[in-house]
Amino acid sequence: MAGAAPTPRGGLVVSGVYYRTATVIYTGPGGMAGPSGRWSRQTLRITTTSSSTATLEEIQVDFDKPERRSASTLTLSGTGFQLDRTCPSVASRSFGYSFSGDTLEVFEPHEEGLRVITFVLQPGSSGGDGGVPGACSEVENLGPLVDQVRVASSAPAPGAGALSSGTFVRIADQLYTGPGGASGVSGKQLRQTLEIAATSASTGTIREYYEDIGDTPERKAYTFSTRGASLDLSRTCPGPGGKSLTYTLSGDDLIVFEPDTGGTRVSTFRRLGADGGIPGGDGGTPDAGIETIATGLTDLVDLELDGTDVYVLGNGEVRRCALAGCGTGAVRVTTTFPFASSLAIDRGMLWVTTDFRRVSSCDVSSGSCTLVQQVDLGANSYPVHLWVANGHVYWVSDSGASRLIQTCPSTGCGAGYPKTVFNGNALDGVPVSGLVVNATDAYVLSYVGGIFRIPLTSAETSDATAAVRTVGTGYGSGGFEGDASLLRWANINAGTLESCELPDCTRVDTPVSGLVTPVGIRSNATHVYGASRGTPNGSGGHVAGTASIWRMPR
Repeated sequence: MAGAAPTPRGGLVVSGVYYRTATVIYTGPGGMAGPSGRWSRQTLRITTTSSSTATLEEIQVDFDKPERRSASTLTLSGTGFQLDRTCPSVASRSFGYSFSGDTLEVFEPHEEGLRVITFVLQPGSSGGDGGVPGACSEVENLGPLVDQVRVASSAPAPGAGALSSGTFVRIADQLYTGPGGASGVSGKQLRQTLEIAATSASTGTIREYYEDIGDTPERKAYTFSTRGASLDLSRTCPGPGGKSLTYTLSGDDLIVFEPDTGGTRVSTFRRLGADGGIPGGDGGTPDAGIETIATGLTDLVDLELDGTDVYVLGNGEVRRCALAGCGTGAVRVTTTFPFASSLAIDRGMLWVTTDFRRVSSCDVSSGSCTLVQQVDLGANSYPVHLWVANGHVYWVSDSGASRLIQTCPSTGCGAGYPKTVFNGNALDGVPVSGLVVNATDAYVLSYVGGIFRIPLTSAETSDATAAVRTVGTGYGSGGFEGDASLLRWANINAGTLESCELPDCTRVDTPVSGLVTPVGIRSNATHVYGASRGTPNGSGGHVAGTASIWRMPR
């Protein structure tokens, strides 16, 4: 909003559940005006402990990134308050505020001016248990944004299982259209969370949050009973109703089958961990088996492996650490160079993209080396996301709004190179965050969500007209790697390690959560390796010396 901002007035905040209802950025006289293109949903549960202190629990969704955060104390003084957050543990922050009637306004500095966020106390929640009177379900969404994917085959058969209590989030939405039917992403996106409370081996209740993107979220409540593979639901709110489905319970996955227009819809839900945290969110804990093997590094952005060592790129240089670990002794193997963005290793040859325009290499097999330019792609070409396969080194570069996949032989960029493998419309404007190439396909990961598959016709050519988006991924996806059977990536915002199986890549699995700013995923026969970019410094960067390298068994 172009104009002067209001001023905080303070006030006596009361306990209860608050919903975020408005966000206004005051840009000052003559500043920007109109919608910013960003959206958020946020719920606060405030419990006052005195006239000047409170505890705060928070659920917030920005774009398609789910996360839960909680703070140990909220200390109010005059027209401001201090937020001391313990999960995740970050530095204290100060805000201005106003409270009047049932409305809480929070004031915080913003890069474009002053942001004012309005929260409204929910009727009947003040001083109570935080419930939302009149709602069918208190369940909030804890799950990721999921794309519906059509599969041109018959649906698998249901297999029953004993339902037990827990919170489940949808991780896949597949529409089986039958042999010869439609395939690929349908364009439908949704989020869904279920809270199941079993009262016996075959009965219980379900509370549901369901949201088709673009529509108003729905909250419903049911009683359920099971008979073999049948799941019978009787809706208790809003109003009577019911339906009969079939299902399979396999480990922590609940798979539900129901007839749908165009085929059979198969919905996969995953049980949350015992800590109740959002998968990959602030409430998660790292899965067992993760081992930190190097510390004391700064602002890591990429990682690569060879047979004996792990290489990391950060702070303008490449460092090497033994696969088994090196503590604080990661050794620098190159001189510092400007704007380095990605690296790859092939039989002792180190490849690095630098300067927003160059692809360079050097022989690092003797321990250290000096980079030599292989190709200068020109100003504003931004080569990045190096990958070695098929006797070639590949990368993605820009040509205006277009995204090109280019290549040279892994022995070097001689006469006639680089060659452009892909120059089609499917990637126009996509914020690319990773590239994987195997013998048959190139896969491109989008930072804002989605994996694109481009069929190769040779090591240096592709069928650009056959490029297709396969599956949705979360906002903040990067650190891409894979082989002929699996793709794997990190979500730096959600703190997850995620994967999908090839060739279809229609379902996203999240085997690891609770990671801190993960980047640069790579694997060998025994372990998956990754880097933590470091502790956020609150100003868009990371605290020097807090980056690390970790690994876990495959």
